[in-house]
Amino acid sequence: MNASEAGGFLASNSYGKSGITILVPSGPNSPGMREIEIDLNFSGDFEDVYRSGDNSAIIPSDSMRNHAVLLANQTPISDLADFGEALLGRIMDSMPAAQNGAATLRSWLWTPDPHQASGTLLRQPDEVTTVVTRDRTRASRFGGRFEGFLMNPSGSTFGGFMRDSATTQGDVTERVLAGHLAASWLYESKPADCVATNTLTRATLVEAFSKLPSRSVQETLYRMGKTALRLVNDLWEVELEFRAVPISKLDTSPFGAENQNPSWSIAQSPLGTSHATIRRTK
Repeated sequence: MNASEAGGFLASNSYGKSGITILVPSGPNSPGMREIEIDLNFSGDFEDVYRSGDNSAIIPSDSMRNHAVLLANQTPISDLADFGEALLGRIMDSMPAAQNGAATLRSWLWTPDPHQASGTLLRQPDEVTTVVTRDRTRASRFGGRFEGFLMNPSGSTFGGFMRDSATTQGDVTERVLAGHLAASWLYESKPADCVATNTLTRATLVEAFSKLPSRSVQETLYRMGKTALRLVNDLWEVELEFRAVPISKLDTSPFGAENQNPSWSIAQSPLGTSHATIRRTK
């Protein structure tokens, strides 16, 4: 370690541009539009930028945005994964110090309002996020990402757990299972249609959450991942994190009122967090 690194050294670094937003036609004969938001991130031999302010190895992040705009102008965007791969290659060709790149692409369709004849467009719910990574050898990996709040009002239990001196919770034979799911996945190879396969993966995960009985959050995550790997042929790996939100049934009897209409209380914190990565057997 040289004298300039005494007391600390640069362990890792990355550089990029987030929130690049472009609006393109949704199809060659479609009256609608497609909004695309892109986050770009690169890692590589950027140490001198951090240690001595030598910027000769990087292009401005504004140039990354301009590359996205130029590529969208030159090539119709029919496939987000192909666009992300091409954009990473274009920028890495311009910035040789970059060894790895990642593009995260979210999109929203703007479609004509069926109740108006004026051509007004309505923004639809977002599609599943597409993720593309690429290294200096031009090897690319493709995947997706989804985050959302899920709730299953029945079929969840929790019991038989270890008890110690700090344990006050009893076994639960029926509970509402709810919380925030962050799911990401990788494919063994690029699917023929990344958006459609991402949508299928999300639907499979959500359906497994809603239909499978749960004896613990951990079991639920494992079975969700296994179900997705079984039903989506292109999948290689699924990573899931679930932040369970405590939900308790409200009791109005202490106020002298009869419990006529079921209602529940949702706590904002603390949250129980479980994580699992499920990978296809070779």
